[in-house]
Amino acid sequence: MGDEESASQRLATDPQVFCDYFQSLYQVVNTDYAKRGESSIQEDRLRLRFREVSRKAKVVSEDGQPVIIAHDTIGREFAAPLLEEIRNRETAPGRHRFNRDDLRRLQRFMVNVHSRKFLQLEAMKHIRPILPNLELYVLDDGFYHPDLGLVIDNRPLDDFIL
Repeated sequence: MGDEESASQRLATDPQVFCDYFQSLYQVVNTDYAKRGESSIQEDRLRLRFREVSRKAKVVSEDGQPVIIAHDTIGREFAAPLLEEIRNRETAPGRHRFNRDDLRRLQRFMVNVHSRKFLQLEAMKHIRPILPNLELYVLDDGFYHPDLGLVIDNRPLDDFIL
C-alpha cells in the first residue's frame, strides 16, 4: 500500500512524471503522421503555415453547442442579472440588443454540451434561447452540478429539495 500511495503522491506533485511519459511516448509513437502526399504538422510549422497546422492538429472534435449556466450559485449572482439586462435592453435603430461585449461577459458562464445531449435538452425543453432568433441558449435550473458538470439523467436528489 505504501508504494501505491507514494506513486500517487508523486503523480500529483511531480511534473517530471508527465515530462518523462511524453518523452517516452514520442520516441515510440509517430505523433506527426501525415497522409500520403501531404506535409506533416512539423513541416507546416517550419514553413509558417499555421492554418494548415490548426486544421491537422485538431484533437477534440468541435461537436457541441455552448450553453449558459445561469442558475447555479455563481450564475444566479452574475449571469442571471446580465441576461435580464440583455432581455430588457432598449435598442436604438440599427443597433443590436446583443453584442460582442455581452458574449465576452457571458463566456465564463458557458459550458460546451455535446450535440446529442443538446438535442436531448432541447426536446425536453430545458434550454431556451436568450433572445428570439439568437442561437445562444440558457440551461434550466437543476441540470448543472458544480462538481459533476452537466447532469441530465440520474440527477442528485438535492436538486429537488427546497
